[in-house]
Amino acid sequence: MKITCREKLTTLLEGLESEMETLEVPMSVSAKLRLAIEELVVNSFNYSFVGGHGEVSVSLEKTDDSIIALIEDNGTEYDPTKNPPPDINLPASKRKIGGLGVHLVRTLMDEFNYERKDGKNLTKLRKRL
Repeated sequence: MKITCREKLTTLLEGLESEMETLEVPMSVSAKLRLAIEELVVNSFNYSFVGGHGEVSVSLEKTDDSIIALIEDNGTEYDPTKNPPPDINLPASKRKIGGLGVHLVRTLMDEFNYERKDGKNLTKLRKRL
């Protein structure tokens, strides 16, 4: 599934939920994957696209023991895996803004990888079933 503007995010997520139902992904896993995908797609629009517009596609693959999501965008290079983890022990008023979404992705997923290939950002998520 592809979207070209942030306003279509809900449509993308609904389509992914439908696809996960078709793939018979357990609700506990699909909810975590949906949240992780949402965080990373929003990051694409915030950090990878000048003016907030670009193209993001998400594909899903189910293996015997996992569900794999590949998020691809055509924006400028942005590697979310390089974000340092936030200090969640500090009070909110003392923390830097940002970083909690990527921290959440790291917490929810079993695998979280990034690569830049052919002028595109490719982020791979894997969650064991």
